[in-house]
Amino acid sequence: MVIELVNHACVKVELSTGALLCDPWLSGPAFNDGWELLIPTPLDAASILSGVSYIWLSHEHPDHFAPRFFDVIAPAQAATITVLHHERASRALKEYLRQRGLHALGMVEGQPYRLPGGIVALCGSLGWYDHWLYLRDGNRTLLNLNDCAIADRSSARCLAARIGRPDLLLSQFSYAAWPGPRAERAARQRAANYKLEGLAAQIAGLRPAFVLPFASLVYFAHQENAHLNDCINSPRHAARTIAGAGATPVVLYPGQRWEVGAARDNRAALQAYDEVYGRRHELPLHQPSQGVSLAELSRAYGGYRARLMARNSPRVMRWAGKLPMLEALGPLRVRLYDLDSDVMVSPLQGFQPVRAGAAPDVTMHSSSLAYLFLHDFGYDTLLVNGRFEADWRGYSRMAKSLGLDVLNTSGWHLGAASLLHPGRLGPLWRGLKAVRSGAAFTNS
Repeated sequence: MVIELVNHACVKVELSTGALLCDPWLSGPAFNDGWELLIPTPLDAASILSGVSYIWLSHEHPDHFAPRFFDVIAPAQAATITVLHHERASRALKEYLRQRGLHALGMVEGQPYRLPGGIVALCGSLGWYDHWLYLRDGNRTLLNLNDCAIADRSSARCLAARIGRPDLLLSQFSYAAWPGPRAERAARQRAANYKLEGLAAQIAGLRPAFVLPFASLVYFAHQENAHLNDCINSPRHAARTIAGAGATPVVLYPGQRWEVGAARDNRAALQAYDEVYGRRHELPLHQPSQGVSLAELSRAYGGYRARLMARNSPRVMRWAGKLPMLEALGPLRVRLYDLDSDVMVSPLQGFQPVRAGAAPDVTMHSSSLAYLFLHDFGYDTLLVNGRFEADWRGYSRMAKSLGLDVLNTSGWHLGAASLLHPGRLGPLWRGLKAVRSGAAFTNS
């Protein structure tokens, strides 16, 4: 089993009967111009796809599923590739793959799939929509945890009870969403420390022999969110944590390969990363796009509200909105700084301009609010790119007002049947607790 780090969360796993490519994102911005890759991908699409029989998509965030990558796959090659994903993937993703001639296999959670050459693949979910992939080729085992939010030892042990001890663990090592108000640098440092503590807990519970830190090779790339780069963890931070937790760190720079179990000298890769992270404040930033008028925002809101009403029970939504303990779907006061205007937004009560004067719950560019209204994953995108200003109270109000989008895009819908489903109440309750505690509960 040979691992090649392509970039960020994209790795190529070379097996005895072919290669499996994970989460390809090779170039261009993600999350509404909020992210860019720290390092240009050194490999072209043709060399990356060479020998690939399978592509694994852990989830549909654009740093894991980048449509532009699939657009360049030639029809003849597409016919030879099977795309693996969790069975709960959206209809839109499945239709997209079908139109490009790619065979898609929706993997049932916890069910082993036997691939050619005696390779066993298994997937599972954690949280709202993040999915892990486990591979066993007869000699070595690999667990690609990507963004799955295992932050405590007991959760890691539960996963280990399902799959055993992996030879190689691949996991995220830095924060990947809004970590707190701009003025609170300490909140960003807490978020960075939390990710490293979670990595150590994963190692303690799973007991892998080797750990490859990945899925964090990005920077916040907009004028509105560049301050979030000041506390991001580097691979050197991750390597120290991994070694301190009792595993062997395997640090690969994009384009580098490693045979699982072989001796590895990380010094050159760490030095290269140190230089990149040392210059992160000099990296180019996107500027705000053209503003969106209040009339256009009102029309976009109409489509947004219609989607919510079609995907959820309006009766249950109104019921949830009346429960004081939830404080759900209530009005949110948004300051649109580029328009010098305030609007009140609520999935239940509508969209309307309001007179300036009262303190807003949240401040953002009008194009960000339009993006939220126009796109699935719109609210998710805003949380991940951090292109807004709010204190903890304002963030909590925004999450409770607009966070239903997170449920819907992860396959959950607010209705009588879902509220009675025990497997769905757990993630919902944990999400509400995260909102109340001021934690952003979205990973990329």
